[in-house]
Amino acid sequence: MAISFRKLIKNTLRIFVFSAGVALSCLAAIYTEQNLRYEEVFVEVPAEEVTREFVYSLPDPLEIYIPRCDSINYKLKEQTCDFSYTNPQNNSCYLRVSITRTDTSQTLYTSPLISPGNSVSDIILFPAINRPGTYAAMIKTDAYALDKMSHLNSLVAEASINVQ
Repeated sequence: MAISFRKLIKNTLRIFVFSAGVALSCLAAIYTEQNLRYEEVFVEVPAEEVTREFVYSLPDPLEIYIPRCDSINYKLKEQTCDFSYTNPQNNSCYLRVSITRTDTSQTLYTSPLISPGNSVSDIILFPAINRPGTYAAMIKTDAYALDKMSHLNSLVAEASINVQ
């Protein structure tokens, strides 16, 4: 039984695509494994060394400053909050910040990438919180390299959302 040339090419392409997929999956697993080694690089600066603005930093040479935010005030009537987040000018990376309620695991806000010296403010929480009270939250900051946009590290800090 003879196999047509077209069928042979089709089967060869299928094998090639499958092999390429396996190779990409292996590379992704290796890349993820390498990144996991750096997960715990963020360190908390002792209280006596803390400036008013920045609490967390990486040891040299990858020094990354992360703004501190313990609470967010949210006004129900205006549906506005006082959250402002600045990527310090002396950082050599982008920052992305997200706010998540810990009781529901809902992410209420995720910023665009914030370049050094820039900030986000006047944010809108979605889904909106409809009842007054204090809600536990976590603020996650992700750092990305300026040149390759590769993920450098993450830091999660506890906070509260005060709804009035």
